[in-house]
Amino acid sequence: MEYITIPDIYCPFPSLISPYVEKLHQHCLRFAKQFHLVQQGKAFRHFSTCRFAWFVARVYPFAEFDDLTLIADWNCIFFLFDNQLDEGNIRKQPERIQLAIEHLIAIMSDPSITPQSPIAEAFADFWQRTVHNTNPDWQRRFIDSMAKYLFACLWQAQNHVQGHIPDVDTYVEKRRLAAATLPVLDLIDIALRITLPPHVYESQELQSLRLITANMVCWVNDLYSLPKELAHGDTHNLVVILQHAHKCSLDDAIYHTCRMIEDEVRLFIDIEQHLPHFS
Repeated sequence: MEYITIPDIYCPFPSLISPYVEKLHQHCLRFAKQFHLVQQGKAFRHFSTCRFAWFVARVYPFAEFDDLTLIADWNCIFFLFDNQLDEGNIRKQPERIQLAIEHLIAIMSDPSITPQSPIAEAFADFWQRTVHNTNPDWQRRFIDSMAKYLFACLWQAQNHVQGHIPDVDTYVEKRRLAAATLPVLDLIDIALRITLPPHVYESQELQSLRLITANMVCWVNDLYSLPKELAHGDTHNLVVILQHAHKCSLDDAIYHTCRMIEDEVRLFIDIEQHLPHFS
């Protein structure tokens, strides 16, 4: 495989982590066992080494432990769901993916639906607990974010089967949806025990910050996952998309990606410094 060098990425933000991370890790292991999300033995050891708790502890460093466990449960469920789409046989079967997606969305709308898989059962449990701790406005937002994420996963699977490489603008839009960044951002409300009123949540400034954050997360991830995607022939990576669109070298596409990330970071800081004062 071609050796890949990733330049320094502009990120002038402090690195924080929850003090509950080790305790949260043990919770994730128990949760995976409880709902049979992974098999024992090698699969379970691999799940443990993925250290999902560290991701959650870094994204939500100020959350109380009980809130962190709820958020971690969601992350475990959908990291494993995403892993099935990336590496499992279902990846080549968009029809099966669509049925699984529709089932998960239905669970959020109708609590009487019987879950049809371990992932669905774990998600139903998560959703029942979440409904008791959130208001209807937040629930509608989260359902919308989840639907966008799940159907973007379907779009990605269809592209893989058809060998289709999307244009840059389409990829950027769909990538931030398929990466589940919007549900991850929605869960900040639970982590901080806040409820943003509609006029704040829907403001142009806040929505811009959400999209910029989603872009930064996805594009940085694309840089670090590039060797894996190249090895698997997966074209859903911004570097690959830029290389294809601009007919440039891989190094030039990597450099272009880093510049795009820096531009987004600087735009985020500028918007943040000029946020309006909400009542």
